[in-house]
Amino acid sequence: MRKFLDGLKNFLERLDHLRDELLFLFIKPYWPRKITPNQITWVRVAIGLLLFVLLFFFGIENKALIISLFVVGVLTDLFDGSVARGLNKVTEFGAMLDSTADRILILPIAIYSLMESNKWLLFVLLLTEVVNALTSIFYKS
Repeated sequence: MRKFLDGLKNFLERLDHLRDELLFLFIKPYWPRKITPNQITWVRVAIGLLLFVLLFFFGIENKALIISLFVVGVLTDLFDGSVARGLNKVTEFGAMLDSTADRILILPIAIYSLMESNKWLLFVLLLTEVVNALTSIFYKS
């Protein structure tokens, strides 16, 4: 089992590297230098917060709108790290912001999807996120 997991990890790392190399072909020569990787990540944070507001405060259930916002958020996740590596602008703050933005994007969808049908799974998910955040804070300090 360990050998399979190591092989899978190596495959995914090679796939990630290949994605970066393909994106670098466009990022390095054409990327607007005024747009930083962290700005892209902040867009994902804003989309996650907007999803939360739309779903829980306004009760908007327009699936096309929600899915479109989520897809744009996922695309920002695809680009921010590649842009940072391609422009040699990788920072510790950017890495921390990226993982936080991922959670902010996914949690409203997860909470909305699980709140009615599977409260225990939602509880476990939220508990896992809290433990993960505390562990990360402890590790950073």
